[in-house]
Amino acid sequence: MIDIAYFAIGLGPILTLLLTFLAIYPVGHFLILGWQIRREDVFSSLGEEAKAKYIETFLNLPIARGTAEQEFERIYNRRYGKNNYYIPLLLLATTCGIATFLMSTTAALQLQIHFGDTTAALTSLPATKLSVVSLPPVAALAVAGAYVWAVAELVFCSRRNDLVPSDILRAAIRLILAVPLAYAISTLFAPAIAPFLALAIGAFPLDELTAIVRTLGYQQLKLNQIPANAKNAVTNLDGVDQTIASRLQDEGITTILQLAYCDPVQLSMRTALSFDVVIDLVSQALAWNFIHEKLADLSKLGLRGSIEFWNVLDELNGEDAEEKKKALSVFTRAAEILGIDVLTFTNLCQEIAFDPYTLFLTSVLEFHGEQDEVPNKNGVIAFPPAA
Repeated sequence: MIDIAYFAIGLGPILTLLLTFLAIYPVGHFLILGWQIRREDVFSSLGEEAKAKYIETFLNLPIARGTAEQEFERIYNRRYGKNNYYIPLLLLATTCGIATFLMSTTAALQLQIHFGDTTAALTSLPATKLSVVSLPPVAALAVAGAYVWAVAELVFCSRRNDLVPSDILRAAIRLILAVPLAYAISTLFAPAIAPFLALAIGAFPLDELTAIVRTLGYQQLKLNQIPANAKNAVTNLDGVDQTIASRLQDEGITTILQLAYCDPVQLSMRTALSFDVVIDLVSQALAWNFIHEKLADLSKLGLRGSIEFWNVLDELNGEDAEEKKKALSVFTRAAEILGIDVLTFTNLCQEIAFDPYTLFLTSVLEFHGEQDEVPNKNGVIAFPPAA
């Protein structure tokens, strides 16, 4: 009977190893496979000219001809290489090991030992007089809820190939804060539901939990919350839901103006959004800064963002009569929607299309073969030499 008790108590370390491995496995899987996929997503989207423009535009660094590929790779590996994941992974493994050990030993002490017709709690046996660390029910349930959320979030991120170092740190922070937050919030409710609240609070996403704590704090202190500026919120852009907005907010981007002039490579790597998605969002933001809400009306004409404004100017300056006719029709109709004359709209298009950030976006599309002409900063379309 005592041997059985020792065996039951020994389950704690075994469960700790299994649960910790389960938590760090998605990270390891991403570093082996997903990280390379993310890297290829960016590198396959940028040609040498686009990489040179990126370094000049966003990093403000001089770049020698023919060295853009090597310089871009060096910068990329320093900023987004696998080495940036190692310290967060170590913190996660340490935090998870401690949390799961306490949770496992607590669970093991709840076991019932059956011998003959008698059932005895493990804690009543002589073997359990040894020093064994356990958690109160509320704390144990809070850790369990936080562990479930952290592992599920890491698995989903790894599956989508969009795991970033901050996701790993958030998982570790979630495990650390689980117990104090559970006790703090449980004090506001009846003691009978404290265990359930502890589990539920532990399983809440960190962003939502932060919002709940902030809201409760404002209510208890009788303070007024500062309303968000909805007019310039990134959710006004097509394709931006609350999930994407939260990712952008994590990187300090809460307004469309910030999004328009952000570093798209950095934003793609830190938010784990597809590089093509980031390019589209930045293009929309650049146009929104000039047109605001009416951009939605212009998108029905095909003027979705700054890239499309560049395209329509390109077609107007082209030699294809049919394309020029279509572009002129779009041009005239867009001016009518905005309530301005064609000359004013021409100036507006040039401001949008020849913004240095727009020119970088067009260089990305040129690498994909979607642009035939090369823009220059003087506002004139420069055609490549004939083959």
